[in-house]
Amino acid sequence: MGDDQLRDRITDQFSYRGSRADIWRVFDRLLDTDAFLNLGYSRWYQPHVGAASQRRLVTLLGERLAAYCSTTQDARLLDVGCGRGGPTVHLAEQFGFRATGVDLVPYNVARARENARKRGVDATFVVGDATSLPFASASLPACVGVDAFVYLPDRGAVFAEIADVLQPDGVLVFSDLLARAGVDDADSRAVS
Repeated sequence: MGDDQLRDRITDQFSYRGSRADIWRVFDRLLDTDAFLNLGYSRWYQPHVGAASQRRLVTLLGERLAAYCSTTQDARLLDVGCGRGGPTVHLAEQFGFRATGVDLVPYNVARARENARKRGVDATFVVGDATSLPFASASLPACVGVDAFVYLPDRGAVFAEIADVLQPDGVLVFSDLLARAGVDDADSRAVS
Protein backbone atom coordinates (compact mmCIF):
# COMPACT_ATOMS: atom_id res chain seq x y z
CA MET A 1 0.00 0.00 0.00
CA GLY A 2 1.41 3.38 -1.02
CA ASP A 3 1.58 6.46 1.20
CA ASP A 4 -1.33 8.14 -0.60
CA GLN A 5 -3.50 5.05 -0.24
CA LEU A 6 -2.67 4.82 3.46
CA ARG A 7 -3.46 8.52 3.98
CA ASP A 8 -6.81 8.01 2.25
CA ARG A 9 -7.58 4.94 4.37
CA ILE A 10 -6.73 6.76 7.61
CA THR A 11 -8.73 9.82 6.58
CA ASP A 12 -11.74 7.66 5.71
CA GLN A 13 -11.52 5.64 8.92
CA PHE A 14 -11.36 8.65 11.23
CA SER A 15 -13.92 10.65 9.21
CA TYR A 16 -16.50 7.86 9.48
CA ARG A 17 -16.23 6.95 5.81
CA GLY A 18 -15.42 3.53 4.38
CA SER A 19 -15.51 0.07 5.90
CA ARG A 20 -12.81 0.67 8.54
CA ALA A 21 -14.90 3.46 10.08
CA ASP A 22 -17.03 0.76 11.73
CA ILE A 23 -14.17 0.21 14.19
CA TRP A 24 -14.59 3.74 15.54
CA ARG A 25 -18.38 3.52 15.55
CA VAL A 26 -18.03 0.63 18.01
CA PHE A 27 -15.51 2.56 20.11
CA ASP A 28 -17.93 5.54 20.11
CA ARG A 29 -20.33 3.40 22.12
CA LEU A 30 -17.70 2.60 24.76
CA LEU A 31 -15.28 5.51 24.88
CA ASP A 32 -15.23 9.31 24.68
CA THR A 33 -14.07 9.31 21.06
CA ASP A 34 -15.41 12.83 20.55
CA ALA A 35 -12.18 14.03 22.17
CA PHE A 36 -9.98 10.98 22.74
CA LEU A 37 -9.17 8.49 20.01
CA ASN A 38 -6.55 6.66 22.05
CA LEU A 39 -7.66 3.57 23.89
CA GLY A 40 -5.89 4.25 27.17
CA TYR A 41 -3.96 1.74 29.19
CA SER A 42 -6.20 0.61 32.00
CA ARG A 43 -6.01 -2.70 33.72
CA TRP A 44 -9.03 -4.92 33.10
CA TYR A 45 -10.63 -3.89 36.41
CA GLN A 46 -10.41 -0.13 35.81
CA PRO A 47 -13.16 1.82 34.07
CA HIS A 48 -12.98 2.19 30.32
CA VAL A 49 -15.95 4.49 29.83
CA GLY A 50 -16.07 8.25 30.01
CA ALA A 51 -12.47 8.60 28.84
CA ALA A 52 -11.14 7.85 32.33
CA SER A 53 -8.32 5.63 31.06
CA GLN A 54 -7.49 8.05 28.26
CA ARG A 55 -7.22 10.99 30.64
CA ARG A 56 -5.04 8.91 32.99
CA LEU A 57 -2.73 8.12 30.09
CA VAL A 58 -2.49 11.77 29.02
CA THR A 59 -1.96 12.88 32.62
CA LEU A 60 0.91 10.39 32.88
CA LEU A 61 2.43 11.77 29.67
CA GLY A 62 2.02 15.32 31.03
CA GLU A 63 3.76 14.35 34.26
CA ARG A 64 6.63 12.85 32.28
CA LEU A 65 6.91 16.05 30.22
CA ALA A 66 6.78 18.22 33.34
CA ALA A 67 9.65 16.22 34.85
CA TYR A 68 11.87 17.13 31.90
CA CYS A 69 10.71 20.68 31.14
CA SER A 70 11.94 23.59 33.25
CA THR A 71 8.35 24.86 33.17
CA THR A 72 5.12 23.86 31.51
CA GLN A 73 3.35 27.19 31.99
CA ASP A 74 3.09 28.76 28.52
CA ALA A 75 5.75 26.36 27.18
CA ARG A 76 5.08 25.43 23.57
CA LEU A 77 3.93 21.86 23.07
CA LEU A 78 3.31 19.98 19.85
CA ASP A 79 0.89 17.04 19.75
CA VAL A 80 1.65 14.97 16.64
CA GLY A 81 -1.37 13.02 15.43
CA CYS A 82 -3.62 14.99 17.80
CA GLY A 83 -6.81 13.31 16.64
CA ARG A 84 -9.83 15.10 18.06
CA GLY A 85 -7.79 17.13 20.50
CA GLY A 86 -8.54 15.45 23.84
CA PRO A 87 -4.88 15.01 24.81
CA THR A 88 -3.89 18.46 23.50
CA VAL A 89 -6.69 20.19 25.38
CA HIS A 90 -6.01 18.19 28.55
CA LEU A 91 -2.29 19.01 28.52
CA ALA A 92 -3.00 22.71 27.97
CA GLU A 93 -5.68 22.78 30.65
CA GLN A 94 -3.93 20.70 33.32
CA PHE A 95 -0.28 21.64 32.79
CA GLY A 96 -0.48 25.11 31.23
CA PHE A 97 1.17 24.24 27.92
CA ARG A 98 0.63 26.52 24.92
CA ALA A 99 -0.39 23.57 22.81
CA THR A 100 -0.66 22.97 19.09
CA GLY A 101 -2.08 19.78 17.64
CA VAL A 102 -1.31 18.51 14.13
CA ASP A 103 -3.38 15.83 12.45
CA LEU A 104 -3.64 14.51 8.90
CA VAL A 105 -7.43 14.24 9.02
CA PRO A 106 -9.37 17.50 8.51
CA TYR A 107 -12.44 16.02 10.26
CA ASN A 108 -10.35 15.39 13.40
CA VAL A 109 -8.92 18.92 13.36
CA ALA A 110 -12.41 20.43 13.11
CA ARG A 111 -13.55 18.29 16.06
CA ALA A 112 -10.41 19.23 18.03
CA ARG A 113 -11.07 22.95 17.53
CA GLU A 114 -14.64 22.48 18.71
CA ASN A 115 -13.51 20.49 21.76
CA ALA A 116 -11.05 23.23 22.74
CA ARG A 117 -13.72 25.88 22.27
CA LYS A 118 -16.21 23.96 24.45
CA ARG A 119 -13.62 23.62 27.23
CA GLY A 120 -12.53 27.25 26.92
CA VAL A 121 -8.95 26.19 26.22
CA ASP A 122 -6.69 28.23 23.96
CA ALA A 123 -5.13 25.50 21.82
CA THR A 124 -4.32 25.59 18.12
CA PHE A 125 -5.05 22.78 15.68
CA VAL A 126 -3.77 22.45 12.12
CA VAL A 127 -4.11 19.91 9.35
CA GLY A 128 -0.66 18.61 8.52
CA ASP A 129 1.59 15.69 7.77
CA ALA A 130 3.84 14.40 10.55
CA THR A 131 6.71 14.04 8.08
CA SER A 132 6.54 17.73 7.14
CA LEU A 133 5.63 19.72 10.25
CA PRO A 134 4.81 23.42 9.90
CA PHE A 135 7.40 24.58 12.47
CA ALA A 136 10.88 26.04 12.29
CA SER A 137 13.87 23.89 13.19
CA ALA A 138 14.72 23.82 16.90
CA SER A 139 11.61 25.85 17.79
CA LEU A 140 9.72 23.64 20.25
CA PRO A 141 10.68 22.49 23.76
CA ALA A 142 8.20 19.58 23.97
CA CYS A 143 6.28 17.13 21.83
CA VAL A 144 3.84 14.31 22.48
CA GLY A 145 2.37 11.58 20.33
CA VAL A 146 -0.55 9.72 21.87
CA ASP A 147 -1.21 6.39 20.17
CA ALA A 148 -0.67 8.00 16.77
CA PHE A 149 2.62 6.70 15.43
CA VAL A 150 1.22 3.24 14.75
CA TYR A 151 -0.78 4.79 11.89
CA LEU A 152 2.25 6.42 10.26
CA PRO A 153 3.90 4.46 7.45
CA ASP A 154 7.38 6.01 7.77
CA ARG A 155 8.02 6.37 11.50
CA GLY A 156 11.71 7.02 10.85
CA ALA A 157 10.80 10.13 8.85
CA VAL A 158 8.38 11.21 11.58
CA PHE A 159 11.00 10.88 14.32
CA ALA A 160 13.53 12.73 12.16
CA GLU A 161 11.01 15.56 11.60
CA ILE A 162 10.21 15.75 15.32
CA ALA A 163 13.94 15.82 16.13
CA ASP A 164 14.31 18.70 13.68
CA VAL A 165 11.57 20.88 15.23
CA LEU A 166 12.53 20.12 18.85
CA GLN A 167 15.02 22.38 20.57
CA PRO A 168 18.37 20.72 21.30
CA ASP A 169 17.27 19.99 24.88
CA GLY A 170 13.65 19.32 23.85
CA VAL A 171 11.73 16.25 24.92
CA LEU A 172 9.40 13.83 23.14
CA VAL A 173 7.04 11.65 25.16
CA PHE A 174 4.80 9.20 23.33
CA SER A 175 2.67 6.15 23.79
CA ASP A 176 1.70 3.58 21.25
CA LEU A 177 -0.44 0.50 20.81
CA LEU A 178 2.23 -1.98 19.83
CA ALA A 179 3.68 -4.80 21.87
CA ARG A 180 5.95 -7.50 20.64
CA ALA A 181 5.41 -11.18 21.31
CA GLY A 182 7.35 -12.86 24.07
CA VAL A 183 7.69 -9.86 26.39
CA ASP A 184 8.66 -11.07 29.85
CA ASP A 185 6.87 -9.95 33.02
CA ALA A 186 9.53 -7.39 33.98
CA ASP A 187 9.34 -5.68 30.60
CA SER A 188 5.55 -5.81 30.65
CA ARG A 189 5.48 -4.09 34.08
CA ALA A 190 7.94 -1.45 32.85
CA VAL A 191 5.59 -0.29 30.10
CA SER A 192 2.32 -0.43 32.03
